Amino acid sequence: MARPHVEFVQSQVLPFKKGLYGGSRPEVDMRILSIDEEHGDASTMIRWPKGWKRLEPEYLDCDEEFLVLEGSIEINNNIYKKHDYAHLPKGYLRNTQSSKTGAVTISFFSSEPHSIASDKPSNGFDNKRLVEHIETRTHETMPHESVGESFDTPDWDPTGTFHKLLYQDPYSGERTWMIGMAPHWQTDLC
Repeated sequence: MARPHVEFVQSQVLPFKKGLYGGSRPEVDMRILSIDEEHGDASTMIRWPKGWKRLEPEYLDCDEEFLVLEGSIEINNNIYKKHDYAHLPKGYLRNTQSSKTGAVTISFFSSEPHSIASDKPSNGFDNKRLVEHIETRTHETMPHESVGESFDTPDWDPTGTFHKLLYQDPYSGERTWMIGMAPHWQTDLC
């Protein structure tokens, strides 16, 4: 069963709950924006408290993809600030994790997340699927081919839009990208 279609979510009316669904990270607060009840993949907002830290190395048994909306978090000495992005595949080892300032992220999980204590990545970790850190505001950490004027598709006219490709799965071709649109942008399809 696929996730139900959700559009224009007023996330501020959804309650925060303690911990991630699945029981990991009990110190954070989370809102579920959408979830596939059968497979467990979900779109969420996570609120990381000021001073949060995990001192024990661990990995998740699913992919975690996130964009920082406010504040900052640090994973393995990478400091993710406002609008920074990462795609951390299943089994990616997190030696250290913390948030000095607190943070809010929009986070996507490929299935119900469970933390596994370990000092090594899992056997299922695939480095080809790793995007460890992109600073979307500066383009400095983005591959040149990832920043373009538009993606051409047969379904709509992208004129007047700007796209940043953040992640493309090397096996399925699925993509995550950001779009910028000029004020009053419209298409005949809207």
